[in-house]
Amino acid sequence: LSTPLLVTTADHAFLRGEIVDDFCRRAAAAADVDLWVGVVRHQSVQVLFPGLKKTAHKLRGEAWCGCNLFYFASKDSRRAAELWRRAEKDRKRPWRIARTIGWRFLLSFLLGRHSLEQTLDHIGKKLGIRIRALELPFPEASVDVDSVEDWKIVEQLIKNCASASTP
Repeated sequence: LSTPLLVTTADHAFLRGEIVDDFCRRAAAAADVDLWVGVVRHQSVQVLFPGLKKTAHKLRGEAWCGCNLFYFASKDSRRAAELWRRAEKDRKRPWRIARTIGWRFLLSFLLGRHSLEQTLDHIGKKLGIRIRALELPFPEASVDVDSVEDWKIVEQLIKNCASASTP
């Protein structure tokens, strides 16, 4: 990896150029980070999309939603992709994933004792890279389509937006 790499997912329902540009511009401005992870506050998602069920990671002080946006800024950041591949492979054997990040850390994480920054610091240290969260001002950046129910909700939201903008 000689140049930065943006990774996202195909089920990113409201991804648009403004979101990508903001994320990449701000991530590229920091020279000392290997991997940026896009996040939004869960509360802002709930305000914009009441009733939408989103996975929220409750960390000390705040609940966060991932945005499926990753900015791999260095060649060392590939270690995170390798860890993710191993975690996907072992998703039916969670004890293997826990062993990788450490049982003690996992327990304190589940008890809500770590902030987002502390969590990313811990994982980064395990990988030998620096990982940071980049908070986005776009709650819709966290909306993906993981189920038929998600798809129906997103479809309705799009219809509502289209009818609201039609005179």
